[in-house]
Parts: sequence; structure tokens; C-alpha cells
Amino acid sequence: MLRGVEGDGLSWRKYDQVFRDAIWRLEIAGADFVIMASTTPQMRLSAIRDGLDIPIVSILDATARAVVRNGGKRALVPGTPVAMRGSVYPQALRDCGVDVLSVDTEDDITALETVIDNELYRGEIDAARKHFDGFLTSPHRCAVRFGLPSLH
Repeated sequence: MLRGVEGDGLSWRKYDQVFRDAIWRLEIAGADFVIMASTTPQMRLSAIRDGLDIPIVSILDATARAVVRNGGKRALVPGTPVAMRGSVYPQALRDCGVDVLSVDTEDDITALETVIDNELYRGEIDAARKHFDGFLTSPHRCAVRFGLPSLH
């Protein structure tokens, strides 16, 4: 996988470059803007934008507003460990008045990452949904499973 090491910006160079190259190709092809609709790249968006002129729209604010519009009060941010430990998603949600359910332990982070890396990547959506729903036991109900549209 291309993911870097949390806290080590240099380790993310290849990851960032893959996105920059793809976005640059869209720009050359005539795209007016790009929508970044994946979880982990949101954490790297400022680095990915570096050197590009095309506007890149983030899903963070729109998704947080959608949580509120649909009556959501709490949200869980599952994703790669970088996304689950990061502050970008929680801050976007808090800015819209949504409480953030934290992934409290390294065991929880590892368990959620395993579901994503194994079940979701293999297309086992029902199994993944059961694992995520099991993680969200009462009273911890989430308004949205941020960044995992296949589970909605």
C-alpha cells in the first residue's frame, strides 16, 4: 500500500504524488475542478494540492452539513488509522455541531482497519456492515459512517 507513516510527511511522498499526477491529468484533459471523495486523502489534501492550479473540493464540510441536515447528532469516522487518529474529520464535524465518537483504543483502530482492508476490499459489504454496526453499540449510534459510502 502507498500509505505513509503517521507523523512522517516524507513517507507520504509517493501517496501524494499518485493523487497529484491523477489530478494533473484531469486538469490537462479540461476538468474545471476535482472532487476528493475518499477518506485518507482528506488528511493529505494540503500536500496533494501543492503545485496544482485546479480547485479541489473536499467532502468534509458538505458531509458534516449533511449529517446536521439529516438530524444527526453523532458521527464515527472509520477509515485508515491516519484518518481515525487525525483531527481533520472531527474538527469539520464539531464545526457543524456534531459530536464525534472516538475510536478509543489501538485494538479498535486495528479491528476497523482490518474490516476495511479485508472485507471491504474483497467486496464483502454485508460482513463489513455487521462489523461496523457491532462496533456502534447503544448508546453510541452514529449519524454517518464517514468515508465509507459502500456501507450506507
